[in-house]
Amino acid sequence: MSSESLPSAVQDVLQQNMLDRKFQDTLKAKNTYRKTAYRLPMATRSGEQMIYSRNGHISPIFDNIVPSTNVGLDNGLTVNGINGTGDISFEQWSVFIGMLPKFLDINLMNEQEVIADLYAKYIEELSIHAAFVLDLRVARVAFQAYLSGSTYFPAAATAQTTIRVDNILGLNTAFQTITVNGNAAAYGLPQPVSNTYPLTATITNSSTGAVQTVTIVGATPDATSGLAQDPANISTLGMYGMSGTLTFSAAVTVNAHDTITAFDAPAIYRPNGKASINALALTDTLSAQMVLDAVAELRANGVPSPLSDGTYPCYLDPRIEAQIFTDPQYQVMSQGQMESQDFVGARVSRNFGVTFVTSTNAPAFTFTNFNNQQITARHAIVTGEKYVQESPFAGVEKAIKGLPDGGVVDTRLIDDFVFAHRLPIDRAGQIMSLGWYWIGGHVAPTDATITKATIPSASNARYKRAVVMQVANGN
Repeated sequence: MSSESLPSAVQDVLQQNMLDRKFQDTLKAKNTYRKTAYRLPMATRSGEQMIYSRNGHISPIFDNIVPSTNVGLDNGLTVNGINGTGDISFEQWSVFIGMLPKFLDINLMNEQEVIADLYAKYIEELSIHAAFVLDLRVARVAFQAYLSGSTYFPAAATAQTTIRVDNILGLNTAFQTITVNGNAAAYGLPQPVSNTYPLTATITNSSTGAVQTVTIVGATPDATSGLAQDPANISTLGMYGMSGTLTFSAAVTVNAHDTITAFDAPAIYRPNGKASINALALTDTLSAQMVLDAVAELRANGVPSPLSDGTYPCYLDPRIEAQIFTDPQYQVMSQGQMESQDFVGARVSRNFGVTFVTSTNAPAFTFTNFNNQQITARHAIVTGEKYVQESPFAGVEKAIKGLPDGGVVDTRLIDDFVFAHRLPIDRAGQIMSLGWYWIGGHVAPTDATITKATIPSASNARYKRAVVMQVANGN
């Protein structure tokens, strides 16, 4: 059989008197983010969307009841909500079910002419691909949430109610609020911002530092499937943000590079007090103090560690790993570090309260900042318990068992992935299809009901279970 008649993917591995008889190892992504995602299966027969709920805590009481009010059948406990009426708020988040698939076809007759086992290699590569895709999905969900709520204005605007920003995520939704003991509290699912569901934010002047409070009542993503088409837009290069326009309740004047931050934006740490990604410079590298601040943020919000040794995983890419490991403060404080029990090869630094885990899947954005420097923004993230929820569809196994046993497709469920092999059903009986699919969804749960009223050291952040550190380097 002439090799020219074979698929191009097969031709390259046919014997040409110069190829090795086995495949050599290839480079692989180092998957990490999914290892500490919280697995919560999505129940069967619950529709395409599952809504999860979480209650807040009961606010503390500081004052004694007035004796003169201790009357009647309720002993006067209707005063100040002491009887519990309206004393607890509830928030919700949702997961949408979907399928991630990848299939390849292999000609079994051609496969016999290949000097290496192409079928076995396809199986191996599909397994690697499945793990890689799910890890990237978890990373995307995490960074979309924990990089949200604050952004910058690419251009100046004078007395405008609608102005374009780099990333509308976190500024395009707001919680309904209810009154709990006289204070506004989040309730239900976040809704698109509007006059009914406004969002309070502050705009900071990039030159003077002056702050103005504004109310966002609308948000519109840029054209084409909600993704920015502006090549200069940073946030969408890795699908971790969405540029668009914000509508304000009153006219606003801004300068280029001014920043806007929602009152419930998560903490984002940048070196040297930089307020936005566009302000980063080549000297803004990861420091030990940033890691300490990130850990302190999680602890202040009462976020538990997901690891067995009580430390928080700090996922970072090799470029900024080099930055932190050469920091003098890190070198002094990390003496006596040890290997992690949860991650092979990861470094535990108990003085920092973190386990440093290297990943090749961290987002990196290359752009020209407002000082015309070509830089790459890189991201480390310190995560707490349940920072991302992974919800595989619980009905997959039952559905597989109920498939017709016609001997055509062999399906195996492994770690929530379905690996499927379809036997050759073409006229010549030569072409087999093999691949994987995963059904479920991912979400970053909110903790908007946890406020200073119930945890005095807590922040107002909508997302509290991770902290992103955004730094720069030259490549």
